[in-house]
Amino acid sequence: MKYLVEMEVLKKQSVVVVLDEELISSEKEIEQLAIDRSEKLSESAFVTKEKLWVMRSSKLLPMNISSNQIMLLECGYPYEMIMNMDAEDTEAELDAVSRT
Repeated sequence: MKYLVEMEVLKKQSVVVVLDEELISSEKEIEQLAIDRSEKLSESAFVTKEKLWVMRSSKLLPMNISSNQIMLLECGYPYEMIMNMDAEDTEAELDAVSRT
């Protein structure tokens, strides 16, 4: 049996920034300046502390689902759209995806 499972991954990360500001009036302002600076950093500056995996939904897939339909699901295509596609449509869509 095959299942379509949607997972949500929550990452707890840390990052260090240095603020060089002369007039900071409150902790809230420090926090906002640090957030602004952090948002400009590359992902490599962040250290992942932990990950939390949460299952959002699961659905039993039909026995006749094709491998092409499964690949499109794994590319993020909606279930309803995939199940309404015939073999020719799914193959054409996979060709289009592989060219991008």
